[in-house]
Amino acid sequence: MDSTSAYFIDALIRAVKSEPARKPPADIDWDRFLRLAQNQGYVCLMADMTDMFDGIPQELKDKLTGEAKLLKTKEKFRNIYLNNLFDSLAEHGLYSMPIKGFVIKSLYPKPYMREMNDIDVLVKPEQLDAVRRVLEENGYVYDHTSTHEVVFNLDPFINLEIHTRLISVYHGDIYKIFDDAWDKAVPADDTGFKRRMTPEDLYVHTLTHFAMHYGTAGGGLKPVVDLYLIRRLLKNSPDTDYGYINDRIERLGFSKFDSVISRLGDVWFEGAEHTPETAQTQRLLLLNGAYGSIENYTMLRFYRLAEDEKNPIMKRIKVLASVMFMKPATLAVKYPGLKNRPFLYPYYTVVRWLEILTKRTGDVKSMARVAFHSEDEGLSDIMNEVIENNKMLGFKKDFFDKKFYD
Repeated sequence: MDSTSAYFIDALIRAVKSEPARKPPADIDWDRFLRLAQNQGYVCLMADMTDMFDGIPQELKDKLTGEAKLLKTKEKFRNIYLNNLFDSLAEHGLYSMPIKGFVIKSLYPKPYMREMNDIDVLVKPEQLDAVRRVLEENGYVYDHTSTHEVVFNLDPFINLEIHTRLISVYHGDIYKIFDDAWDKAVPADDTGFKRRMTPEDLYVHTLTHFAMHYGTAGGGLKPVVDLYLIRRLLKNSPDTDYGYINDRIERLGFSKFDSVISRLGDVWFEGAEHTPETAQTQRLLLLNGAYGSIENYTMLRFYRLAEDEKNPIMKRIKVLASVMFMKPATLAVKYPGLKNRPFLYPYYTVVRWLEILTKRTGDVKSMARVAFHSEDEGLSDIMNEVIENNKMLGFKKDFFDKKFYD
């Protein structure tokens, strides 16, 4: 591992443990350090330590602290608005349960250290229409609907994802394991309408969410830290039901993934020794952003859709066709006008690609770069390692519902 990456991880560990940063190495690349903070979602955490970063250029220090100031302001107002929203939902007799980062951030020394792009809240499916009315009364603006969530915005502070399921139905039988979410939830206040996950379920759901990202597009450092902090919470509770946790993880098929990610957390925070598996996983996590990368997404499609194809040209055609042409039922989720109107499929396929070409040109270039790479490029070595790592972690080609990749 290069010295900049090593120092970044060391600074991350020390910040989470509320310890001072050590002296930076002489050959540190501060520009890359800043990019790591931005890509991994740890700008605020690193900004708190800038006074300890000897030799950091003033311009980069100002950029880091300036970005952090905006993020901290956003976090402050987001808490105010969301707590008011949860109160309003409870007053209307509607259940709500914050999930993912909005819950996990409380485990960090300072909540703003754990950045997030979206706020995720679980509601009961039969109450969704009523929840929507309350949201609109509170100024939230509808954005779009997907298979398991309805997205609202409250600019400039909040991108709110309202979930009716913890896991999308596209993920095979996985979602069914979480269908008892409301039965397992416990009251978060005296009203009984605000609920929260137990620490055991928080761990299993966080691991599952990370696995779904990692198994399809890779992932970043943040979930490793998140899961370590939840394990520490579980360890400090005398009533933790480890049997329940292990049973669920085994049913999900994530036992190997859990063991490697847990070990990596122990390497960082408990001084455990690296294994070949943790070293490889750490290396790939550093290549990604917080939610993986479009390059990884495309590489892993070669594994799932075309690994057994002998003809290299057909490999590329299969992957490109899967990216370019979604199944009608899947496309209709994004474009409801297609529902019950199959003759409009060509029209909405063109609309989808016009949106992609105008709004996500960088993604298109990345996909094309991977799909058309020559076999002697260094990219082939990375692809082979990504696929090897995916297999090592226990992700089988048919683990997720095939519909998810169409």
